[in-house]
Amino acid sequence: MQVAIVGCGFVADYYLSTLPLHPELQLKGVMDKLPERSKHFSEFHSVHVYQTLNELLSDEDVDIVLNLTNPRDHYEVSLAVLKAGKHVYSEKPLGMKMDEAKELVELAESKNLQISSAPCSLLSETAQTLWQALREDTIGKVRVVYAEMDDGLVHLMAYDKWLSASGTPWPSKDEFEIGCTLEHAGYYVPWFAAFFGPAISVTAFGSTQIENKMPGVELNMDSPDFTVACIQFASGVVARLTCSIIAPHDHQLKIVGDKGILFTEDGWDYYSPVYSRKMMHIRRKTFYNPIKKRHKMPMADTPKVKNSGAQRMDFARGVAEMAAAIREKRPSRLSAQFSLHVNEIALAIHYAREHGSTYQMTTTFDPIEPTSWAQEQPQAVVKTGSEVRWGIMGTGMVAKQVASCFEWAEQSTLVAVGSRSEETAKAFASSFNIPKAYSSYEEMLNDDEIDVIYVATPHHRHKEDCLMCFDHGKAVMCEKPFSLDLEEASDIVKVARKKGVFCMEAMWARFFPALHDVKRRIDAGEIGDVISLTADFGYPTPYDPENRFFNLKKGGGALLDRGVYLLSLAHFLLGQHTSVESVADIGKTGVDETSNYLLKYSSGAVANLSATLMGYGTNEAVITGSKGSIRIHAPFFQPSSFSVSDKISKQRIPTTPGSMPKAGKVTQRLRRMAMPKLSKITGASLVTKPYPGVGYQFEISEVSRCVQAGLTESKTMPLDDTLTIMKLMDEIREQLNLTF
Repeated sequence: MQVAIVGCGFVADYYLSTLPLHPELQLKGVMDKLPERSKHFSEFHSVHVYQTLNELLSDEDVDIVLNLTNPRDHYEVSLAVLKAGKHVYSEKPLGMKMDEAKELVELAESKNLQISSAPCSLLSETAQTLWQALREDTIGKVRVVYAEMDDGLVHLMAYDKWLSASGTPWPSKDEFEIGCTLEHAGYYVPWFAAFFGPAISVTAFGSTQIENKMPGVELNMDSPDFTVACIQFASGVVARLTCSIIAPHDHQLKIVGDKGILFTEDGWDYYSPVYSRKMMHIRRKTFYNPIKKRHKMPMADTPKVKNSGAQRMDFARGVAEMAAAIREKRPSRLSAQFSLHVNEIALAIHYAREHGSTYQMTTTFDPIEPTSWAQEQPQAVVKTGSEVRWGIMGTGMVAKQVASCFEWAEQSTLVAVGSRSEETAKAFASSFNIPKAYSSYEEMLNDDEIDVIYVATPHHRHKEDCLMCFDHGKAVMCEKPFSLDLEEASDIVKVARKKGVFCMEAMWARFFPALHDVKRRIDAGEIGDVISLTADFGYPTPYDPENRFFNLKKGGGALLDRGVYLLSLAHFLLGQHTSVESVADIGKTGVDETSNYLLKYSSGAVANLSATLMGYGTNEAVITGSKGSIRIHAPFFQPSSFSVSDKISKQRIPTTPGSMPKAGKVTQRLRRMAMPKLSKITGASLVTKPYPGVGYQFEISEVSRCVQAGLTESKTMPLDDTLTIMKLMDEIREQLNLTF
């Protein structure tokens, strides 16, 4: 879904840092009322700039607009966006005045548009863990909640040195004018509303304790720097919330119930651990158990935010929730009415001096559901015996190679094969001594004695076949590429995670012991800082316009068949790329017969990758570092050996047999024979990791291990990596103008 940003200030960098965690969100462009600021921002992040708001709103490709402007501009910008027929995700508050916020919500609902307000910390792992514990009645009936949002004496801190990632200064004047309540109360108020239902009243006190926060600078608003509020909910719960930029930093939350307390240290940290202490009664004494229990934290189906501080918040998660709601034609969990209710509570606290008494709430909202990943999930089918039972869907060449490796796989037994042809299924079963042969996929999936399905059908069938497996409660190992594009891959992952069923892309190259040894050496700094990765994958493929290699409708071409290996290798060894450029030779059927990809990384490293259907490549991978290099010998995607050199500046680099043109199977054998001698010539040390068979047993064993352990993903090949690679291939296809 296409999004655009209005406002390129301090907070915009936080959104840009977390947008990549949600590959379904595509940033179309940015705009700011200060042209120099939008220009700097766009150059830093390499994004398109809209010169005016009207230009942005006229872009028909934009679905959602992120309103990251100054809070005093929220109303006017959001109003313009809604009038243009686009959805709005606004930074807090939704509006500085309640009548303006109500007008926005009414307009959005009249036009069947979504409008939500940040923050989205209700969708955090911490909030969802607390909510889950409350649903499980961990502490009994909740009576009171104590929440702190204190950030210390900010006016005495070196805030003039606080810079965002792109170098934008912290907007101190605006922050002091808007006030800590409107800026920070929203981090806990949505939690209260979701957990305990609508509020009915707010009794608050506010004060400006520090009159002159910026000597020599006149502030245009006298916002309180200290507020305390008691919020009463219709459910009977009362929450006390303190906000200040005076008291020492404290973001604690305590929920007190009849049977104990739930607590966490920091609502800004999406992964702040959640603990509970149960009430104990011994003789005449009543006290909380001194031993606290840490609650298991369900994890979102997106990559974890790795940084600390404010960056431990996934700012884009609320936008992703809105996008999902639009796709699924449902209200967002941060719905318009919910956001309006939260806005009213925050304004009631902020304007406590003006109200002078208990404020009676005028808004409400329908109950919302916890996130799907935090709800109780059905478990994947797991074999309780000594081995996991497998079925194969499809009987092609790769399926045969995989079937041949089960004799070396751990905890795994192949019990069934399914095909659309009874004759083919029986022939396949006979070849590999498989007990059961099914003439339809549906028939095989109805077999309760199968735990895992290896989906070995053509690319264009993967989504349909995976979803069929999930519907029958089967764990899945899906042949690569995972799907034709990111949209299909996202659909598969979403269903797998919702149903709690194991799923993994069959990127077999990632599971070889040799490759893991290579990564260990790189991570340990054995070759210094990585400078580059150079790799290619190619062998001649007999031309047939109807087969999957050359048929565009079936996902043909070098990119999806061979490039996926190269891109996965680069991601495994170098991490997340920052940019990609690609070129290709497009054949007469419209597929990329040869394609090259140049990727750049934030570390400064580059990857130069080449895939072809038309000729033999070296099929090697060379990782060059500041202190040495590692060469993964052919075939790099099926490695049994590699060489390590720390003599890069002195070594004579010979031409290996595999690098000669028109190399074939004979040359591949010569290369393997020559490697020990070549290692001596170059001063490199040869490392061998031999294995029996073709090598598919490593990925089979990993899947069986995960299924036996009740896991739903593999840490070695997580679904997030699959989505990242699919997004990258979509970007490459767009550059090459390839459409399936």
